Amino acid sequence: MRFLPFIPALVLFCASAPAEEVSSSRARKYAKTMQALIRAESEEELNKFIVRMGVLDHPRSVILIPPAATLLPSKINYEKALEAIEALENPEAVAALIKNYKKARSLEDKILLLDSFGYRDDQPTGEEILTSFENKLLRIQLAGLRAAGRRKLKGAVDPLIALVDSHTKERDLLWLEGRTALLEITGQDFETGADWKKWWDAERESFDPNEAPDDDGRTVVVKKAADSVEFFGTEIFSRNLIFVIDVSGSMAMFDQGRSTIKAAQKARVRLDRARKQLLVAIESLPKAARFNIIAYSNKVTAWQKGLRPASKSAIKSAGKFVKEFLARGATYTDDALKRAFEDSEADTIVLLSDGAPTKPEFPSSFLIEEILKDIANLNAARKMRINTFGFEGVGGWPDKIPGQTSGPLPLPTLKDVEVFVGFMKQLAKDNHGSFQSIK
Repeated sequence: MRFLPFIPALVLFCASAPAEEVSSSRARKYAKTMQALIRAESEEELNKFIVRMGVLDHPRSVILIPPAATLLPSKINYEKALEAIEALENPEAVAALIKNYKKARSLEDKILLLDSFGYRDDQPTGEEILTSFENKLLRIQLAGLRAAGRRKLKGAVDPLIALVDSHTKERDLLWLEGRTALLEITGQDFETGADWKKWWDAERESFDPNEAPDDDGRTVVVKKAADSVEFFGTEIFSRNLIFVIDVSGSMAMFDQGRSTIKAAQKARVRLDRARKQLLVAIESLPKAARFNIIAYSNKVTAWQKGLRPASKSAIKSAGKFVKEFLARGATYTDDALKRAFEDSEADTIVLLSDGAPTKPEFPSSFLIEEILKDIANLNAARKMRINTFGFEGVGGWPDKIPGQTSGPLPLPTLKDVEVFVGFMKQLAKDNHGSFQSIK
């Protein structure tokens, strides 16, 4: 356990302590306390700190809530911050947060505040949600759309319909998240802006979001288009994405499917299938898209340092990188995901693998638990969408394995596959994405 340094103010805060007038000097002491807790990486004490700042319900205390929840990434503290802000009753404290939102340099703080506004019901925070739709930063726009849907803002319907209509051709994340917000608010789902306008013109005057049909967990229904970007049959809506591809030794295996074993060894090798699908996907990216590719085994190799526009030259360069994939080594999924999170401009990860994470010094069960926890913390404010794709089968080893001189390795068991698939499903579910089985 790390030793906690001396903290120049109260550390153990009691949520039931009486409110107090927060003077400028007292606020500075609270800020120093927060900084000390962050340096000490004391998640539990920061949780208490966040609660206390909310209970004080004072303009000088509440502005410490966002940095307390984001400077030390923590899903638990992020959620506690949302609860604290939702419960604020002092209009001056809320006004201070809105002012802080407008001036904040930290993108994570701005997203947390927008997220929290989606749990409130006052007019000023509702207006900030609507204003966020026009923000230049995509991550702010997406956070605003999610907040509007959660809050069921009737005033958001018109701008949401306009957004969906203007992005119908692009079929990007704004189009998808705009439709999702409309579904949450209205209980309705239409493919085009024209259909939305027709319905809304008839319902506008009498519509009450509180009486709208419950979506009951429904998701937006998307009809595939001829020019959609797909990976193993799943449409990819992001235009700022990172493909994270497993190239460990087991990717040299093949899946028989309906083919003969001989035919499957030629046409259904996992890495070959992944390579083919990836090449088609990047060649289908619109010019407005930006992307990167990360290949990983026990070594993580990125095509570029960051996202690159999907120009002809970039796609050609990426294609060369993909064609040089070679299956060998272990499955360091944790290192690959951490590398992907280093790119602050990406909003989506497309992760493909065929096995649970492995490292010589740790069992897979431990690695899975750590990955799910670490990514949940990193992604609390980031809101990265993680779509996972997994080869769901025991597979078989080909007679000859390119780049490997040793004979075939043992086959995974059905239990191994079950653990792997469970991990990939949970990772996607926890991070706004979906899982696609590959057989």
